[in-house]
Amino acid sequence: MTPRVTVILPAHNAEPWIGTAIASVLRQAYSDWELWVLENGSTDETLETAKRFAGPRVKVFDLGPVGFQGALQYAIENAESDWLARMDADDVMLPERLQVQMDFLAKHPEAVFVGSAFALLTPFGHIFERLPAIETREVDRAFLGIGRGRFGDPCTIFSRRAALAVGGVDPEFTMGDVPLWFRLLGRGTGWQLGQALHVYRMSPRSMSKERIFIEECQKARRKYAPEVMPAAFPPQTNPGNFWGLIVLLELLAGDTASMRRAIAELEREGDFRQEARRMQRRSYGGALAAAAYRFRYRKRYRHRPDWERDLVELAWRSTIPERQHGANSTAVTLPTIA
Repeated sequence: MTPRVTVILPAHNAEPWIGTAIASVLRQAYSDWELWVLENGSTDETLETAKRFAGPRVKVFDLGPVGFQGALQYAIENAESDWLARMDADDVMLPERLQVQMDFLAKHPEAVFVGSAFALLTPFGHIFERLPAIETREVDRAFLGIGRGRFGDPCTIFSRRAALAVGGVDPEFTMGDVPLWFRLLGRGTGWQLGQALHVYRMSPRSMSKERIFIEECQKARRKYAPEVMPAAFPPQTNPGNFWGLIVLLELLAGDTASMRRAIAELEREGDFRQEARRMQRRSYGGALAAAAYRFRYRKRYRHRPDWERDLVELAWRSTIPERQHGANSTAVTLPTIA
């Protein structure tokens, strides 16, 4: 029987994290799923790591260097499930994610996609919910067009049939899901759940930090929602001060050692040396400084050490995939796609 949901996981040079990502899918409360790992041209051991999990419910496809869009289009055209659940190779699904989203879709037959809120995972293993918590809301063209919301692409489940009906991904773009969400809104409604169901791994090397990714997202918004792109809202081409935020989060977690490692990274960025020195002085405040900042930012971030303990358990499980569904498994190898 064809599973109701196919989790699609495009993977490129994700060897350090892909095992944990796959393990988080294996422990989902919702049972009617399969996982497609769509390896696309990695130069590390991503493919070999993913193959250790391959089995009846986990299929690994060696697509060659087709890129993110090519992997997404392959799933849209070849999966048989009614719904495709997006997942990034360095992120983590919380156990109830698929169940909550599929329950919502069952009650909203007009919906063609549903995302969710998501938590942040720092490079040093600390997890934070962002506050204030968002309310479940409909995602329309205006919301997608402004682009300043919290809609997480890898947290989304979407209708495969609707995606086929609109032709799949927009060939004008090379990365990102934003054009697809706009196209799907022509076939039904989109939603975002207020509950955090996904953990997004923060990395200075993630696709969302690349200048070309930011430019393509803005290009998609100008193409599909020009009426909500005012002249006073110029395209964003600067990925922002990544390490400055990490320094703050590590301070809120009370992890002085990780905070100072993040400060060292921040200081390497010439534009932020003054800020790095200021945060260095604050790092000497210890528990007192952490408590003061937690109070100051209590309405913006909530530290989740319980989820961090869960992440450690997931990482352990990812090293022994044979305990999940047996060691006798195979992978699906395809010819390289030009």
